[in-house]
Amino acid sequence: TSEWFEKHQLVIVLLAESSGSIRHTVSGVSKEQIQITRSAPETMTADMAAWFILIELDKSAEISDQVSVKLNQLDWEKKS
Repeated sequence: TSEWFEKHQLVIVLLAESSGSIRHTVSGVSKEQIQITRSAPETMTADMAAWFILIELDKSAEISDQVSVKLNQLDWEKKS
């Protein structure tokens, strides 16, 4: 609602992946960069997936209109 946006801002990141098994976690937000950790299992499904990641920030948070997104890969442990 408009009341929420009086005190907050919203950043939306869209990621497309080759598998719906891949998961994402926001691991950091700065003025110039959003860091997202991408975790993929050893065995994945063969479906395409698109993820909208919604990041809520205080209205006073400084973030560039051209913020970059950095993906960090985290591999799941292999099961024996």
